[in-house]
Amino acid sequence: MTRAIRAELLKLRRAKTVWGTVGVVASFALMSLFAIRLTDPELANTTWERILDGSTMYMASWWGVLVFGLAAAQLFGAEFSDGTAPSLLTTPVRREYFVVAKMIVLAGWVCVLVLVSVAVHVVTAALVLGFDGFEWQFVFACLDDGLLVAFILYLTLPTIALISMLGRGYLAPMLFCSAVTAASMSSVYLNWERWFPWAMPVTVAGFVGPPGLVDSGLTPGSWAVLAVMFVGGLVAVIWHVDRADFRN
Repeated sequence: MTRAIRAELLKLRRAKTVWGTVGVVASFALMSLFAIRLTDPELANTTWERILDGSTMYMASWWGVLVFGLAAAQLFGAEFSDGTAPSLLTTPVRREYFVVAKMIVLAGWVCVLVLVSVAVHVVTAALVLGFDGFEWQFVFACLDDGLLVAFILYLTLPTIALISMLGRGYLAPMLFCSAVTAASMSSVYLNWERWFPWAMPVTVAGFVGPPGLVDSGLTPGSWAVLAVMFVGGLVAVIWHVDRADFRN
């Protein structure tokens, strides 16, 4: 297992996708800076807390599904687009180990992106406001909410991994991620966000829309849906890699 994880990390060192995801996450922080300057040029209603809240809000309602989905597609689908699947999955190692190793590396990748988002928003807030009103509790609250949003989205990633393997590359998973991102926005306006997995993060972080639109918090039923989705998706991925013929 350790060797499988090391192999996945070595492959990521050469993947441009890693820096691409970091760039996208950082760009959303800069977009929030532009939005603040546009909507509140006098900074009358802008606070450290408000700026840092943007980190989890944008992750939950915009880039989280797409960027985390791209990371899953890189780890699982790139084996086919790069032509490494046959050699990888014919090695004398149980195929499930590769799946578990990829999921562990994916979890680390997601956590790094959360840290990047929080860090860049902290820098953004410092540029806009200086350190007036700064309190570490705002940073810790932002990080706590960000990790919770990321965890919810992580539970949906085995589905993206399966689609990337079935589609043998990036196109199918990214089209799927785009579709569920649009569907999640619609589900919010229909008050279905507690039951649609890709919309569930907005119950924690808020939504780019009218205030008061989203019911805060997830129900036990919501967590049950996420658990079933994660376990079912992971079982499907393992079943697929155990039985699929990757020679072609």
